[in-house]
Amino acid sequence: MVDEPVAPEPGEWRQVTQTRYDPDRDGELGTEIVYAVAETKDADPLDHDELPVLHDTIDAEFLEASVVDSTDVPNTDDSRSHASFEYADCLVTVEHDGWITVYERQ
Repeated sequence: MVDEPVAPEPGEWRQVTQTRYDPDRDGELGTEIVYAVAETKDADPLDHDELPVLHDTIDAEFLEASVVDSTDVPNTDDSRSHASFEYADCLVTVEHDGWITVYERQ
C-alpha cells in the first residue's frame, strides 16, 4: 500500500510547497502551516499584514487532533484522513501522515 498525496483537480491549482510535520519534533501544526504558506508567498510568517491569523481560518489544534496521526501504526484500511482549506489565497492540504502541501491558483 502506497500513500499517495491528496491533490486538487488539475488545472486550477499548482503545488508550490510541501513539508512534513512531525508532532514529536516540530511543535505546533499551526506554526508549520503558517511557515509553509509564508514560504510560498515569500512573506514574513510573523507579520499579520502579510498573512492573516491562521485561527481566523481554521482551528489548527482540532485539525491536528482529528487528522494527523502521531503514531507509527500503519493505516491498514484504505481510508486516508486529510483536510483541505483555503488560507491566504492558497489551498492547504494536511494529510494523516503529517504532509502539508500548499497550492497556489494557476
